[in-house]
Amino acid sequence: MNEDSNRRIEENIQSYFKQYELLRAIGKKQEEKLGLVKDEYGSPAEITNLFISVLVRTFWSLGDFAISLKDSNNSAFASLPVRTAMEIALKIEKLSKVDIGERHLIAVKELLRIYARVYELRLEKIGLESQDEDKILKGFKKYYNLLNGSLSRPFDEIDKVRPDNELHGFRRYREIIEDCFSKELSKSIYRSYQDLCESAHAGYMNILMRLSNDKGEYSRSLAHLIAACSLLLPPVDKILYGKIQPETKEALAIVQRLNQRIRMQPPL
Repeated sequence: MNEDSNRRIEENIQSYFKQYELLRAIGKKQEEKLGLVKDEYGSPAEITNLFISVLVRTFWSLGDFAISLKDSNNSAFASLPVRTAMEIALKIEKLSKVDIGERHLIAVKELLRIYARVYELRLEKIGLESQDEDKILKGFKKYYNLLNGSLSRPFDEIDKVRPDNELHGFRRYREIIEDCFSKELSKSIYRSYQDLCESAHAGYMNILMRLSNDKGEYSRSLAHLIAACSLLLPPVDKILYGKIQPETKEALAIVQRLNQRIRMQPPL
C-alpha cells in the first residue's frame, strides 16, 4: 500500500479508538448497574441477571482484547474476538425482545448446557482430571439441579439430559437477526456478521500467504467492533431501565457522525 493509504487507515483506526472509548464508558456504567442488581439466591431473577452479567462482561473483555492487538503481530486476527463479541450482542438483543419468563428459560438452558457438557467430559476423563473428581462431579450436579429447579417444567437430570438436542436457548444467528431487526437492517447486520466469519476463516490463510495488509484487516475488524458495541448498548439499557438512556443515545449519535466521515472518504 502507498503512504496515503497507510495514513488513511491509521486515521480510521484512531477514530475507531475514540469511538470505542466513548461506548466503553457507557458499557462500564451498565456493568456496574448489573452488578448492583440483587435478588434472592437461586431465584429466576437472580439466575437471569447472572447470565446477562456474564455475557456483558465477556463482551467487553473481548472488545478490550481486540483493541489491545493494535501493535501486535497478530492484529490481523482481531476479527476472532470481534466475531464472538458480535454474537453476544445479538444474544442480548434477543433477550431484550422477550418477556421475563422466556428470558429466564433461555438463560437456564444456556447455563444447563455448559454444566451438562463439562460433566459429560469429566465422566469420559477428557481434559484436566482431579484427585477430587467425585467432589467436582457432585458440585456440577448441585448447581445443575439448582438451575433446573427454577423451571416450572425441569429438564432431565444431568446424567440423562441430551444437551445438544434440548438445551439450546438461542436459535441460529441469522434467525436471531431476522427476528429482532427490520428487513433492511437485518441484511446489513447479517452481512457484517458474515464478513467477520469469513475473516476468521481467511485469517489462517494469512499465516501462509500474507496477502492481506494487517493494518487494513485490523481497521476493518474495529469497524465491526464498533457496530457490535452499538448493537449491545441499547438492549442492555432496555433490560436495566426499560428504555434507552439519553447518554447512550448521545454516544451513539456521536459515533454515527464519526463513522459518516469515514464513509464519505474517497476510495483507497
